[in-house]
Amino acid sequence: MSERIIRMAVVSDCHARPGRSATTPASTWVQSEEHDPGSNPLAGLGNFIESEALSADVLLCPGDLCDQARWEALPYVWERLEDLGTRLGADALIATAGNHDIDSRGTHKPELIAQGLRDLAPPFPGCDHVTADDYWSRRISLHEGERWQVVSLNSTLMRELDSDAAEDDHGEISAETLVALKTLLAGRVQDVNVLMCHHHPLPSTHLNPDDRSQMEGGDQLVRLLDELDGPWFVVHGHKHEPDLGYLSGTGNAPVRLASGSVGAVLLGRLGTHVRNQFHLIEFPVEQCEKIHLGLAGQVRSWTWRALTGWEKAAARDGLPANAGFGHRRDGRSLARELIEHAKKDALLTLDRAALLKREPRLEFMLPRDIERLISALEEHGGHVQLDLHGRLDRLVLP
Repeated sequence: MSERIIRMAVVSDCHARPGRSATTPASTWVQSEEHDPGSNPLAGLGNFIESEALSADVLLCPGDLCDQARWEALPYVWERLEDLGTRLGADALIATAGNHDIDSRGTHKPELIAQGLRDLAPPFPGCDHVTADDYWSRRISLHEGERWQVVSLNSTLMRELDSDAAEDDHGEISAETLVALKTLLAGRVQDVNVLMCHHHPLPSTHLNPDDRSQMEGGDQLVRLLDELDGPWFVVHGHKHEPDLGYLSGTGNAPVRLASGSVGAVLLGRLGTHVRNQFHLIEFPVEQCEKIHLGLAGQVRSWTWRALTGWEKAAARDGLPANAGFGHRRDGRSLARELIEHAKKDALLTLDRAALLKREPRLEFMLPRDIERLISALEEHGGHVQLDLHGRLDRLVLP
């Protein structure tokens, strides 16, 4: 019997608008009446998922279903997400609100700040009315399955911005929500523990030095997750900048996936560094237990390109086709070990199978740690060959 892998698909920041534009859209590719897969990423995603035979236990949507509070597009996106969940064979569709889903600029006065999401059926953020009531009253809801749990956190301001003060549209988590979250999760541990929110919990200024939209109180959220019994994985959207890493704290600090945007038109510096992406997180629980790893796995990513549609991600699209996480190892120290091992056994080459036999946790290292490993191997005189997916495939020694 094959070992079970828990899979969670991530479709974030669709930024849908109603109707269809005859010209290239200014802010989003996702328009409800555009059905060409080469012009609308969401239109072709379902067929692509089936053609690739992709499957998931859960479909996550970390917010910004619509663009600039264009609530008319919300039913279209919600229906598409339901369809994607069906095609993936997912047991649950779980979402959270993004700042574009909230009427923070008074467009729909006198309606409620999140009425567009509240009117969706089945009830937002997924599952049932009880879960929805928890989400809107406490700003958190808990969803559970076989060996996994997902907390959906509403990190939006849930009020109109102060236009007189030119207030920034940032995220937040209140002291009351932190207490409620701590109480909810006390003693509750699964093999896979995921917290999904829209805003990044800590500052992230890599491609935008002026960004101040992180979650107010997010450092306390990260500390809380770090102090819980089990390891946690944080999924968020908002930045449109795909990235994978670890948040601050101890060796138990959460893993963080910053999701790419499925639909936003990526402009400026951002557009020169990343592409539109969706992701599939894989948690091979039994395999990781055998090699003494905690929460570890792979994030698989696909990229959408105008005219051509979806394809496996390239190395410079944001996240590569395959990115590991969970083995928190410095690449330089591992490089020394591999070189010493090869010299001891008089080996001129180590193929991928031999590398993984020597260090089976290699495939669970972050892409940036792998880059550091490759650089260190080359400094020792080794020649590194990569496979078609950008993974370390062969080490040739001088």
